[in-house]
Amino acid sequence: MHRFSLIGLLGGFFAAAVAAQNGPVVAEAEFLSVLDETHPAVRESAEAVGRAEAAVLEARTFSNPELGAVREDPGGPIGQTDILVSWQLPGVERGPQIEAREGEVEAARRRFNHEFLTHRLAMRAAYAGWAVAAARQNRLAAQAERVESLAEREAARAKRGEASGLEASRLQLAAATLRSRVALAGVAGEEARAEAAAWRPGLPVDARPVLPELPEAPSLAGADTLIRAGQGRRCRGRTG
Repeated sequence: MHRFSLIGLLGGFFAAAVAAQNGPVVAEAEFLSVLDETHPAVRESAEAVGRAEAAVLEARTFSNPELGAVREDPGGPIGQTDILVSWQLPGVERGPQIEAREGEVEAARRRFNHEFLTHRLAMRAAYAGWAVAAARQNRLAAQAERVESLAEREAARAKRGEASGLEASRLQLAAATLRSRVALAGVAGEEARAEAAAWRPGLPVDARPVLPELPEAPSLAGADTLIRAGQGRRCRGRTG
């Protein structure tokens, strides 16, 4: 009774795992591609860069000329209209002001780059946690299915008197233990997916990650020669 109720309770996690395997694959590069100037995490710092650049443009722009007109009409046959143009020359503070605004742009860009890299690292960590949790759940589920199949086969053999009932009971206990580990892995996977979804708006519910490919191992060609050469130098140093 306990065994069947446990399997019924945890069967939903296997159904969720199978459904996730049929969902769209979201690779790490695609997951990180949403991080740009419009992402909520960096939007404020990107807008600060825009405001600083606008301040530089304002400091470099000359004042608009002012136009005026004066009409002289003494009542005689000849009248006169004068068009006046006045323009305020830039002061000596214009150069230092522009330099100060340019410094603010550089500082804003540095802050943006720092925040961008910080958030990118956090997104990679969130994706890695999601991918590892999903892979662990899938592998535990596959292992649990294999052990449960063996348990059912041994139980059938024990019923026919071809095997020991003790071995079948051990396999059933191992299968139940694996099922509970799958359940715990499912909870951890949902938490990891929620963290990933917080970084990537619009992440499909049935999306599944893939483990990033490991870098190629460095070549060991000539490593023995280098090791022997290093050992020879140490031996000569001790002799001297």
